[in-house]
Amino acid sequence: MTKKTQPSRRPVPSAKKISCPSPVKAAELLLEIGVEELPYQFIAPALATLKEAAEQLFKDHRLAFQSVRTLGTPRRLTVVVEGLATLQTSMAKEAMGPSKSVAFDPAGQPTRAAMGFAAGQGVAVHELQVRQTPKGEYLFAVKQELGRPTKVVLGELLPQLIAKLSFPKAMKWNATGVRFARPVRWLVVVYGGATLPIEAAGITAGNKTLGHRVLGSSKGLVVRDSGSYLKGLERLGVTPDPQRRRHMIEEQIATLCKKAGFSLNVDADLLDQAVYTTECPNAIIGTFKSAYLEVPQEILITSMKEHQGFFSLMHKETGKLVPHFIAVTNN
Repeated sequence: MTKKTQPSRRPVPSAKKISCPSPVKAAELLLEIGVEELPYQFIAPALATLKEAAEQLFKDHRLAFQSVRTLGTPRRLTVVVEGLATLQTSMAKEAMGPSKSVAFDPAGQPTRAAMGFAAGQGVAVHELQVRQTPKGEYLFAVKQELGRPTKVVLGELLPQLIAKLSFPKAMKWNATGVRFARPVRWLVVVYGGATLPIEAAGITAGNKTLGHRVLGSSKGLVVRDSGSYLKGLERLGVTPDPQRRRHMIEEQIATLCKKAGFSLNVDADLLDQAVYTTECPNAIIGTFKSAYLEVPQEILITSMKEHQGFFSLMHKETGKLVPHFIAVTNN
């Protein structure tokens, strides 16, 4: 009987595990500077400066981020940074040293120049690299600078960010000598849901903000992230987003004009003023004595704008001024 032989089986190589680099972890940063009421003209430029300065500081200090946006009212200037990496990006730092001819003797042994350069750079002599340059062969020291935790770096950067704000008029109000448009009364710094107790302007940051001076609760609001910040402040009578306040004011004015049958004397500067003098805008319509219409309407329009901050209203058909106005209150 012929014995059947089984075909030899080659061992199947086991699959190699491919290690993928772990994704960079990131978190949201919220900084709020709480102040006494700012002049409305200062707010928009301050928010623009905050955004630009924050982006530049993070780039300069190797902190990756997704986006930076700002929010602001007369009582607060806020920066929200989405996707801020939890660790600085590591980097290689290079330093050029002496030439090869000076760094090594004829036998190829390092000279005092090479050893001194290595010691000064914090590397071993054997770690030095010889590279060709336009001036010949030179020694180079390459060091890997590891990234630090972002929460540590923020303790250094955020006071710098606040200090970058400048105003046409500034004041001192405490022993620190810090100058700001109005006294800083509180700071909120929350990163990844945790409070960062940085210090700036003589104040230690926390996680508690305040609502509307009249409509808000005296208990304030504990901030965890931008979502809780926005929703919580709305409940306390504050709309932090200037663009949302602008939209609210425009809608309210349009409703009042339609109901009264008048047209608005559109004024972009006056609209900006209304946006940045309120936290909870509420447009109302008012009346003045018809006898005042004997005064040239240009004078009346200017007076209402410059002295009261009122929007003037016009007759839809004649285009003439009517004895009514719209005011935007902060309640």
